[in-house]
Amino acid sequence: MTCCLVSVFFFSEAYGATTQVPNEFSSGSPAKAQEVNENFAALESAVDDHWSRYPDRYYPNWRYDPTFYLTLPSLGNNWGGRLLSDRGLRMSSSRNLNFINRYDPDNRSATIWFGIDVLPSPDYSASFDSRSKSLSGGADVYNGIQLNASIERYAFGMSHHKDYVYSNITFTKDSSVSDLIGSLDWQDILSREQVVTLLSDLYDLLKVSDPLVAVYCGTINFNLESDFAVSVTGSSCSETTTSQN
Repeated sequence: MTCCLVSVFFFSEAYGATTQVPNEFSSGSPAKAQEVNENFAALESAVDDHWSRYPDRYYPNWRYDPTFYLTLPSLGNNWGGRLLSDRGLRMSSSRNLNFINRYDPDNRSATIWFGIDVLPSPDYSASFDSRSKSLSGGADVYNGIQLNASIERYAFGMSHHKDYVYSNITFTKDSSVSDLIGSLDWQDILSREQVVTLLSDLYDLLKVSDPLVAVYCGTINFNLESDFAVSVTGSSCSETTTSQN
């Protein structure tokens, strides 16, 4: 067995540096428990150090897409936001990104809330990875699904309410896209670029950075356009003035 300092490419460039482990093991040589434990301890310390330095990041799929993370947007008066990587029992929400506006602090039930899920789609990602590798000529599209932006795919979902009256969330697609992808639920096969654009447009629609108003929409529609861009529109939307207390 050879012992030396080696560099391990840990969690890709999202971590800004490589992680050092103290022991390297060669094939056929016995590994001592103490040295294996030392390597695990080094990796555990690196993980803990990363989360302590970047608590404002949510990584939807760090194992396969380690440079992709989401952060909370700039929030206006009375808006609060929380990232959630883990799910547990007795949680009021298991969404990955949660936003709440208590627009009337004197009334505990007076709230505008929305929660967002951005989760990996492992089956779709594996399928597209296999198809893209088998395509000749490095084609960028397979059955209407763009492969060049990102092989990893993500599922998006959300809930939204004002004073616990829930919004209607709908997903539509242009007829030209429908002819290409058929019955596939496009919101389950988003690229990371589509996710980022979708979230930005949603935050603008609900005016989360506005210090004076909060928006509730009775219906929020997400549409996949003919060029595979995603548009976000709301109907029955109302603005509520937030308290300045």
